[in-house]
Amino acid sequence: MSLTKSWDIRQAQIWRLDMPKMTGGVAVIQTLEAEGINTFFGVPGGENLALFDAVHEHPNMRPIVTRHEQGAAFMADGYARASKKAGVAVTISGNGFMNAMTPLAQAKASSSPVIHLTGSNPQAFVDQVSVFNYRVEQAKEIPDVLRDAMSRMVTVRPGPVVLAISHLFGQSDDFVGVDVVKEIKAFQGKEADAKKIAVAAKLLVQAERPFIYLGEKVVRLDASEELIRLAELLQAPYLTTRQGKGAVRENHPLYLGAGWDAPIAGEISDKLMNSIDVALCVEAPATLGSAFSGEVIRIGVDEVEMTQDKSFKLAIAGQTKKVLNQLCEEVESLGGREKEFPRELIAAFKKEALERDMQIAPLALETLKLLRSALPPDTIVTSDSLIGLWGCRWFEILEPNTFHFPNGTLGFGMPELSLMNTPARRILPS
Repeated sequence: MSLTKSWDIRQAQIWRLDMPKMTGGVAVIQTLEAEGINTFFGVPGGENLALFDAVHEHPNMRPIVTRHEQGAAFMADGYARASKKAGVAVTISGNGFMNAMTPLAQAKASSSPVIHLTGSNPQAFVDQVSVFNYRVEQAKEIPDVLRDAMSRMVTVRPGPVVLAISHLFGQSDDFVGVDVVKEIKAFQGKEADAKKIAVAAKLLVQAERPFIYLGEKVVRLDASEELIRLAELLQAPYLTTRQGKGAVRENHPLYLGAGWDAPIAGEISDKLMNSIDVALCVEAPATLGSAFSGEVIRIGVDEVEMTQDKSFKLAIAGQTKKVLNQLCEEVESLGGREKEFPRELIAAFKKEALERDMQIAPLALETLKLLRSALPPDTIVTSDSLIGLWGCRWFEILEPNTFHFPNGTLGFGMPELSLMNTPARRILPS
């Protein structure tokens, strides 16, 4: 290999291959290893056996063979959530792809970065469960296509990428002059509009009762410190959706709860929500902005999504973690907010919600309380059952990214225990 000085959009250092012949299967494994991915999940079949054969030449690559394609794709989702890298699933086309459609749809709904390597399948079905799909025509295209897929995972809202590629796993090709990723630097993303950030900071500082609402993608942004810092500077309570649970620790006095994916009902809840004059929605679905009667500011990585709804006061597109850090600096330069959000209202909100849910599911809530007291703070919790729904609200998360719950898909919990490369213990509360 000879080093070139080119970088892709993620500032990934590119190396040029000087190999006259290599199979598509070997190219896949070498490219994944260059991306820092050492595991894939799948079911061997006629059209992908060459990929599994290529593993013998690469002892650092670990294939996890499952009994069913659904399990493989769910496990790839779990790997992605825990490692914050792309999870890779491998299936044959036809029935194999169809069996993986449910977890792919789940990954799409949860913005989970999963790459599915398969064969040719009906385009209408592929479009439904992917954010991007492509048919690779030549084996020597594989490094470029995979690198493009990885870039999409960080430059726009992530989700499943489906590649029709398995027909090339056993095909040899000329790879002289083909570039592959060798080292990836931190992706900085598009610079957000500094004027918009300044306006947002002023609106939040001047607000009587600011509020922070967190959506699903925040969990994978490593922005917990920035979010807590911003909440404290603004003295603003924060709330998350089910998918946003685990973005920040929940043993903070400004934390209100998680699992609120619809307007909240209750006398105190109505009073609190109606009192909010500026809501900051971070990577939260646009539809949730309607829960607030005041002005809404949105922050997110997807520029199209940030600008398609004109009903918001302000929409800021950019790398979310960086935008939050800049927003903290702007708020700090303005002196922050000295006026506290009424703590008695926060306490009353939590009390009302707990009393209501205790009337509905007392055993579930008591069980969750016992589990929390018995488990270490870094325990990773996964579920797809009814108690998991209650866990979204009442299982207190003490460290970020330690709670994983699907967007309504049964069968998610057990394969999710494939969470790799994490020292934490694991439990399935179902």
